Amino acid sequence: RISFQCVRQPDERDLEKILEQEDQILGIEKEIEVYLVKLAQKKNNTRQQHEMLNLMLGVIGDIERISDLSVAIAELAIYKRENSIVFSSQAEREMEEFHEQLSQIVKDVTEALEKRDGVLANSIFPAEIKIKTMEKILRDNHIDRLSKGICHPGSGVLFIDIINSMEHVAQHLRKIGYFVVEAAKH
Repeated sequence: RISFQCVRQPDERDLEKILEQEDQILGIEKEIEVYLVKLAQKKNNTRQQHEMLNLMLGVIGDIERISDLSVAIAELAIYKRENSIVFSSQAEREMEEFHEQLSQIVKDVTEALEKRDGVLANSIFPAEIKIKTMEKILRDNHIDRLSKGICHPGSGVLFIDIINSMEHVAQHLRKIGYFVVEAAKH
């Protein structure tokens, strides 16, 4: 959320918060990885337990990558401010709608994880496909705006990089959703 807030209103303090969170996530990730590897090394693990441990390791990696993408989005937002790049009102609206869709997936993944709700987690898959489709549409719309002179030329790659990073967040959320579906089976 903070990284997208930076897109709306770039602020170095927000970037600092995101970088602090990234450091915390990296530290926690390493501790959890060590713990999960120790659990995986136990001789008496069932095949099912071993599979769950592997899935958990994947989730930890996905969370860390989402954190990396948040940093990237915030850095792009700061670059936007520092270079006085402005998006058209249409681009702003599209990005806001895209963010709302992504935020819903975050909310659903979080709730599915907390409740181990496989049904809710299954709803993430079509939502992620919608995000992927939206990203392609927004990219095409932006290129069209650039060719018509509606958007500032400097905004071209920046807009695409931001929505691409947001789409990658959705991909990692889908992977976490898959974990919840699998965990709910056990």
